[in-house]
Amino acid sequence: MSLFERYPRYANDKILYSKEDLLEYIREKEGYSECLVSLYSYERIVDNRPDPDSAIVDKLLIILDTLSEVKSLHRVLIDRKIKHLISYTGDRYYLFILTKPIRYLDIGGSVALFAMKRLEPNLTFPVSIIYDPMEMIIVPNTYNPKTRRYCIPLTYEEIEYLKQEDIDRLSMRRRGRVYIPEIDNLRYLDLEEYM
Repeated sequence: MSLFERYPRYANDKILYSKEDLLEYIREKEGYSECLVSLYSYERIVDNRPDPDSAIVDKLLIILDTLSEVKSLHRVLIDRKIKHLISYTGDRYYLFILTKPIRYLDIGGSVALFAMKRLEPNLTFPVSIIYDPMEMIIVPNTYNPKTRRYCIPLTYEEIEYLKQEDIDRLSMRRRGRVYIPEIDNLRYLDLEEYM
């Protein structure tokens, strides 16, 4: 399971049309600057820029500052049987809620309704879900020069059992792909259920 299954994507004034383009972009940028890529793919490119209205939403992003927040939200999503992926950027966490693909213009208030009904009642902290069609994220398994660490994917087991210092230690090296066997038993969030 990959965060970058659909193309084209946007990366620092460059359009990426394939996984090969993404890998080439990483080779060019890594070590010099953050490897930032659009959270979403796009149906239309106009004048070498993505059309934000054509974004295909296949995940929602929540940025969290502490491991305890990640653990709490992770447990809620496991209880609700919702697929999600987690990365540590070297100073904060990305939690991606995987959704059935939907056009950005078709979302309406479904994200807010989902958060209000399914997440917030079970958490002791506010959740801000990012689904901006032009949002950029650090590519997992790339070096983040700002933190001098790698942005690493984490397994569910690591989230549940490791301490922050263990995760900091893991982020000193590139990890490669991680396998999350539990994800096969979870479902994609269907935002149409909240429309």
